[in-house]
Amino acid sequence: EFKEKPKYEKAVVEGTSEEIVQKLTKKIAPFVLREGNNHFIVSNNDILKKHDLNYHEILQLDECGLINSGISVSLQISLSNTEESQIFNKCKMIVLEGLSSSVTKVSVGDYGLTRAGIEILSLIDFIPDDSIVDDVFDLIVKKSPSNLKMAIHKVNSIQENSINYDLNILREFQEQSPKK
Repeated sequence: EFKEKPKYEKAVVEGTSEEIVQKLTKKIAPFVLREGNNHFIVSNNDILKKHDLNYHEILQLDECGLINSGISVSLQISLSNTEESQIFNKCKMIVLEGLSSSVTKVSVGDYGLTRAGIEILSLIDFIPDDSIVDDVFDLIVKKSPSNLKMAIHKVNSIQENSINYDLNILREFQEQSPKK
């Protein structure tokens, strides 16, 4: 015996596929971050709510082939005292560094942009919301990984994969595991 089909909320943004892509891409663009070649939106519900982004909009972008939201994915970053990584947008950058020779792993839940999403993003003008970088910083601090040092810097420019940034630190965090 079949039960009644579940009812889903009506799509948040209406219009043709082209109009939906245009509206939603402009809405999410300020919140897109990068780590290496990965372009993503943080999938943390509190952060999404804070910036007035909802999962229905993410799903619509997924349906248009611009975001991967189907499975819970986490950006996995491995750090040691010889490896560092950066999470950034056009305004600010988090520099993450390991404090020991053993590997420290940092994970950030994300919705990754597809190649098409990255291409469309590169074609539109938008002003990044630099508070999203602070939100991700706070999210990582909450997880309190040991042997981690982080600092937020102002980004001056990005050319290809080279980031020119101000050496003055805007915020920092350091958590060293106790010595045995």
